[in-house]
Amino acid sequence: MNVLLSLLARGAAAGGAAGLVSGVFSYLLTDPVSGRPGSSAAAGSPHRHTGILMTGTVTGLVLGVLFAAVYALLHRRDPDRAIWSRTLPLAAAGFAAVGLLPFLWDPAGPPGAGGRTPAGPGADAWPTAVAVGLVTPVLARFLHRLMAESGHGATVRRLTVAAVVVLGLGTLFAFPASPAVGVPADALRDFRVLSLSATAVLWAGLGLGFGALGLRSARTRTARAGTAVPTGD
Repeated sequence: MNVLLSLLARGAAAGGAAGLVSGVFSYLLTDPVSGRPGSSAAAGSPHRHTGILMTGTVTGLVLGVLFAAVYALLHRRDPDRAIWSRTLPLAAAGFAAVGLLPFLWDPAGPPGAGGRTPAGPGADAWPTAVAVGLVTPVLARFLHRLMAESGHGATVRRLTVAAVVVLGLGTLFAFPASPAVGVPADALRDFRVLSLSATAVLWAGLGLGFGALGLRSARTRTARAGTAVPTGD
């Protein structure tokens, strides 16, 4: 239980810091795009800027705790072994599942311009899209491991994984999306690129922060025992 609590605290710390950095990124780069001439979004409000930073931080905290819970589930027997080679791929998988796949289905749009707004036609489908994004890589990994244990060759395993990914994407694109309106094409493109970049910053910061804190914690414990820390570098 102490190990689990330590991992959850580590995830919350790394996620909160990563979320704050992502919020600053959005505040400095993404939000100003909403205020370009021709955009229907109102940018520049102090309350809006504060909300961006708070939303980023809270989102990072939640994702950090969930990240730590998944890490603990996958590596509960020896959480201090090969820290980097476990943490960074998990962060990359989280970005792909929670950020990239749903983004490909319904890219973000500036506030007031459609694209995942609460009143948009795709709003109700968004949680389901995120769930599909989470299930797709988990199912792909499970089937890959199952087929490996059954003695199937590498080619069959790769084709199976590819089929699962294609099925997941097909399911996502079957949901209704929310078209963005009232925004110039260049501003919409820049906003979406920067929005996805902010998500990437969050997950990269979460992976790096969680790994760094884990390595520090492991070194502190192993220093007392006089053994080396297998970081996986």
